[in-house]
Amino acid sequence: MEELRRKVERIIEEIGRKWGIDRSAAREMLHKFICRGACDWFRSRKPPERFELDLTEEQRRGIEAIIRGIMGDVSMEKARRDIHAVLCHPISG
Repeated sequence: MEELRRKVERIIEEIGRKWGIDRSAAREMLHKFICRGACDWFRSRKPPERFELDLTEEQRRGIEAIIRGIMGDVSMEKARRDIHAVLCHPISG
């Protein structure tokens, strides 16, 4: 799990670098891409606390490319599940 956490951190860093945004905004972009509004965190929030699902097609393609580059030879569906586990259901330890 620690290796997966490191990969997710690298993905967040790359997103931040690509779009010139801070870690928090990069993490939110990744969360939008991964969860697509389906996770419990998103459903339990009401505006304005809930983010808008407003990624552009260019952002979606860029994030997917970053994920593929860092996650290696796994399906995008498995990558989504694994990243979701780190972002939305972190396990301590």
